[in-house]
Amino acid sequence: MKNKIISLILVCAASVFLVTGCGAASTAGTEQEQETAAEEEAPEEEGPLLPADMKIGICVAPDSEDYETAFYSRLDGYLIKAGFTEANIMRQESEWGGEAACAKALLDAGCDVLVADAGEPENVAPIRQLAMQSDVPVIFVITEPPAEELEKWKNSDWNAVYIGGDSSLIGELRESILDGLDYETLDASGDHVLGCLVLNVPDQSAEGVMANKTTLEALDRDHYKNEVLTTAVFREYSEESDEGVQEWNLSSDVRLCEYEDRDEMASEIGDLLDEFGESVEVILCADDELACAAADAMQEHRKSVEHDVQILGCEATQESLERTAAEEILGTIFNDYLAQAKKTSETLLAFCKQEKVEVITYCDYVKVTVDNAREIIDITASGDEEDSDGSEEDPDGGEESSDEEDAE
Repeated sequence: MKNKIISLILVCAASVFLVTGCGAASTAGTEQEQETAAEEEAPEEEGPLLPADMKIGICVAPDSEDYETAFYSRLDGYLIKAGFTEANIMRQESEWGGEAACAKALLDAGCDVLVADAGEPENVAPIRQLAMQSDVPVIFVITEPPAEELEKWKNSDWNAVYIGGDSSLIGELRESILDGLDYETLDASGDHVLGCLVLNVPDQSAEGVMANKTTLEALDRDHYKNEVLTTAVFREYSEESDEGVQEWNLSSDVRLCEYEDRDEMASEIGDLLDEFGESVEVILCADDELACAAADAMQEHRKSVEHDVQILGCEATQESLERTAAEEILGTIFNDYLAQAKKTSETLLAFCKQEKVEVITYCDYVKVTVDNAREIIDITASGDEEDSDGSEEDPDGGEESSDEEDAE
């Protein structure tokens, strides 16, 4: 009896051992299977893309002008040369006020990097936020972001960059063009005060409007005594609302000039020349359409002024370049789309390789006078053809140096 009880105890113990052991082995096997399954399900980190595989979304601001068209054309050329495919370059033009919607459409279409012209500075933040939500890098071009927005980028790890000009420098460049004249030529009336007509567009945030303001400030800093005879805000009849114009506080010092075409624009400027006569010595223009219209007006109203008037533009359109070369316009500012397109393509390639990029890349503006207007015309007309050795002409008159040369 005693032996049976002992045998029964041993059998029970063995059973418990077997059950426990098998359970532990089973648990261990389950955990290992789960880890293996988790490793198989975990998404692999994406590596660098090949240029041919990268989808680029390009958001174009509405009503593109010569500068924008030339920039995008040159950018396409650089991208194709770098190995990006035409089929993967998605370009979409937005409507006014619909820049963010345009960017969202490109992001929803699966672009890997977004290139955006925000159209207006206030559109930059909404587009940047959309790109961040989609975890897509964004390169802003043409329209300069507000300073406070750029400051945020510097202190963050956002993949948001700006490539373009520093518009705050346009005033200094235009002042230096005036500074190149003999003072007797500049102060044609001989009263030691530069009489300025300031021709603006309705949008106070426009680059040209800011350029007029900073030009006057630069004249003050350089001790040129000046007087703004009047500020004229030019608006097309076709514009449907008074948005922007109302902000100018129209008065005898700030007047509204409406026009339907170039001839009417020139006629309005001619009326200003007749009104202020020989007091007019400098005409500051917010865009080159106004500068060319001012040159037209001078041809018809020179008797009212009785001396040369120095006209300054700020866009370097083909017409203004030709008229600068012909000395009908004193000067304008070339926003170097060639350098900007090249840098944009290089930045896209860096994003492709998952390399670190600069948050802000400023490309120098180039002041244009009779001395270099023909050269700028030749460069832009030829599409900035590359030399056989791969170097490119520099709008300032030399050749672009390579990175190795810069390092030396």
